[in-house]
Amino acid sequence: APIDETPELNEIGLPLRPEQEPCSFYLKTGTCKFGPQCRYDHPNGIEPTNNQGDGAEVNEHGFPMRPGQEPCTFFMKTGTCSFGPKCRFDHPNGVEVKAPAEQEPPP
Repeated sequence: APIDETPELNEIGLPLRPEQEPCSFYLKTGTCKFGPQCRYDHPNGIEPTNNQGDGAEVNEHGFPMRPGQEPCTFFMKTGTCSFGPKCRFDHPNGVEVKAPAEQEPPP
């Protein structure tokens, strides 16, 4: 199919592309940071695999956002969390992790 062809959109506005593989990020989180530009399939009726039933929304990396809880210190330092959806701390969007190599040495 030509790339400029407008795909049909699913119930949350993501592209339905049954001829493509399903979007793995969408299957895990129920959302997709690429939105309508994503080249993978986003079928309707998907239950995210990382939803543990507690109703927490997930951030752009698929970790639970829990406003009002303390931020997850591991996530704040590294940008990831080994507890994943089971972590009880907050994982806010927009966390920028600087690798130590990128930091300027003191003058």
